[in-house]
Amino acid sequence: IREECPMNFARDPAPIDLTERCLWEFSRLEALWESALEESGGPFLFADFTIADAMYAPVVSRIKTYCIKRSDSMKAYGEAIESLPQYRAWAEAGVAEPWIVDEAEI
Repeated sequence: IREECPMNFARDPAPIDLTERCLWEFSRLEALWESALEESGGPFLFADFTIADAMYAPVVSRIKTYCIKRSDSMKAYGEAIESLPQYRAWAEAGVAEPWIVDEAEI
């Protein structure tokens, strides 16, 4: 996922062509997340926000940036992450960065 979908808060959301491997990785995450959300009742993977949610926040960003199709539960989870003040501050700081890393532009 990191190789094909680099972090880029400033990129206008748009889909890209992904390899089967990358699509499989997203599907695997979807299954893991949905299982955790079903068991915990959400809104985060283990009900309350934990380090697991912090670890997956970059993936939530990538899903939005590259318009990855999501199930309803994944959408709700992404919205829960994106609603956090810390996430919003992180995203705003990413958009405000003055430099561009050409290798990370798609």
